[in-house]
Order: sequence, then structure tokens, then C-alpha cells
Amino acid sequence: MEKRFYLFLLVCLIIALAPVPSDSVHATTIIMVMTSEFSILATDSKGTWTSGNSGEKSTEEIVKIVKAGEYYYSIAGILGSTKNHYGYREVISHYLVNNDFETAKSNIKNELYDRLMVDIVDYKENNPHIYDHVKDFAYFLSLGIIGRIDGCPFGSKILFQNDKKANVSITVSDSFFSSPKNSSQAKAYYLGSCDAILNYTNSYGFPKMSPEEGIVALIEAQVDASPNDCGLPVDLIKLTSLDDIWVSRKNGCPIEY
Repeated sequence: MEKRFYLFLLVCLIIALAPVPSDSVHATTIIMVMTSEFSILATDSKGTWTSGNSGEKSTEEIVKIVKAGEYYYSIAGILGSTKNHYGYREVISHYLVNNDFETAKSNIKNELYDRLMVDIVDYKENNPHIYDHVKDFAYFLSLGIIGRIDGCPFGSKILFQNDKKANVSITVSDSFFSSPKNSSQAKAYYLGSCDAILNYTNSYGFPKMSPEEGIVALIEAQVDASPNDCGLPVDLIKLTSLDDIWVSRKNGCPIEY
């Protein structure tokens, strides 16, 4: 019997751009959902790779969910989804595995800020094909994390906002989302480029199906609206207080560091 879930969505829809030769310039769809019983992280799978030298593009199916100890995360934005990642995933995973969450979050914010400030200036000067895409977007990099603290599922985001000044400027912010007391109090946040999702939900509301099926429907709507940037299949992990449940995933998911 079909159940109705009165929950909001934490939707991180960020156009992910990469800043060096042979790096990614693709839109990444990340959806995070918090309910009273679980947290969910889901992503699309399409990568569009653009050469920083020639501007030529190619596409391939990629994995966007990373496992680091007891946490799962996905990143989108400049460097966030590149083929070599310039060590960003290794940095994030290192801190998550070796620290409590608050310490890890602080270290991640500080180190990625320092790296981005250096890297973006370099791309601005040396990779105009890439920087021309990056300069007008709201976030240089966004990070969504789910995990557990004392057995309770949670979600968190860290944003590196593009201040769009003549000189490169970044504002860093973060939010922590604990499990609501019941489904009707689930929290919702929309980030980045989310026109397709907003058009879908404004017209039809959240799909009247399970959260897992509804998330897939929303990502499919985003793919339909921007097939050159986003693509199926959907990778979707659900954390309860006790279990890591893969609702759907392709071969090679998750990436582990």
C-alpha cells in the first residue's frame, strides 16, 4: 500500500565545474533527505569532461558517492568532480576518518578554502575555458555528508560560495541537520541550480510514493531538463540507526579512500 511521507527534501543541486585540462564541467544533482528514522544521500551519474586547453567535451558514467569510515559524502563544484580530484576527496576522507565530526568539519573547511583560493586564481590565469564557466556560478564547491552521531543519523553541508568579485573571493558556511522527531518535521534545504526540481514540485508536489522512489523521480526530472549535464542511474544510500542500506547503486559505488 502506497504511503504518504510528509517530508521536505534537502536538495543540493550544484553545477559542478572543473578548472584544469581534461577536468569535469558537469552539473551534479545531489539530494539529501532527513526523516525521523533515516538519512538519505543520492546522486546522478553523468560526468561531462572538458579540456582546459581545447574546450572539447566527452561524457562518461561516474561514481559521485564516497565512503569515509562511517560517513558517506558527495561533492560538486570546481575540482569536486574532476577525474583526479586534486586531492580534495583524500583531504575530506582523511579528516572524517581520523577525527570527531566537528573537528573534521572545521579542518575540511579550512584546508579546502586554502586550496580553492590558490587553485581558482591559477585557473583564472591559465585555464580560461574552465574559468569562464566557473565565474558566474553561486558555489565553487559544495559538500554534502550523511552519517551517525551516537547512533542517530544526521546530514550536513559545507558550502564554498563564489562572492563574484573582481578578485577571487570565497565565503564558507556550513549547516548540521539532526534527525527530526517525526516525519512531518523533516527539514528541507534547496541549494544551487534547482530549477527543474522546483518546476516539478511546484506542478506536482513531492511524488506520492516512498522517499526513495520520490528522490529518483526528482532526479529523473532534473535529467529530463538537462540531459547534456545530468544522467542516470541514481546511486542512493540510506542510513538508519543501525544499517547502511543501498537502495540502488552501480558497480564501483561507493568510492573509498
